[in-house]
Amino acid sequence: MPHLQFILTTDADTIVAPDWVDRNIGRLEAADVVCGKVTPIDTESHLIADMHIPHAELEGRYRQLVVEFYRRCTGDDLRHAEASGASIGLKLDVYKSVDGFPEVATGEDRDLVRRARVAGFSVDHSNDVTVCTSLRLKGRAPGGMAEALRARVAGGMYSIDESLPPAGYLWQHRSALPPWPHDGSGYDALSVSELPDEIVALESMLASPQLTSARVYELSDKSSIACEPFPVVLPSCSDTDHAQNAG
Repeated sequence: MPHLQFILTTDADTIVAPDWVDRNIGRLEAADVVCGKVTPIDTESHLIADMHIPHAELEGRYRQLVVEFYRRCTGDDLRHAEASGASIGLKLDVYKSVDGFPEVATGEDRDLVRRARVAGFSVDHSNDVTVCTSLRLKGRAPGGMAEALRARVAGGMYSIDESLPPAGYLWQHRSALPPWPHDGSGYDALSVSELPDEIVALESMLASPQLTSARVYELSDKSSIACEPFPVVLPSCSDTDHAQNAG
């Protein structure tokens, strides 16, 4: 394919928006990598009807605070902050430069985006490049979204997304945070039972004058940091089953 310029990825259980290809290519005029926004397929909400909503809200709140911390310390406009294979667009030369997707069982999407960012390529977490993905509870990828959903529907305590570090880790590394999304190294994944204390700690850190801020955000009104409870914020979407090429 000598004229190939872009590579777009999505999943076999995902429905892309009608303008998905055009919007990806439009965004790639200014960015090297485009991570689309992933939302659930509305008609499948019954599959997660047994989910414990208070835990979901805690996880959604903590994720928003972690993303805000990253924004403050790095200056990166992460917006929805997803890096899911359900919607990634990138220039062909970028894909080649970072040696493409790694041969791993799960997490290949985040790994690709992380390596692109480390290599100095620009990453756009676009809100207008959108897809809807399945809430199925059976999936092929170990550690993928289906497994994460099962843990949340089963009740009890579970480990949250490993890319969300503990508050103490974030504070310790605030001057040199690892590239987003974090690979989960250097700490144990938090249990949902730990989130109330972690939320209090991280809110306090965000309000601290000691926090080096690359960009200024108004935090006096905590409602300004959107609390998007799960499943609006989906867990790890790492099982990239299907890919498309855009010339």
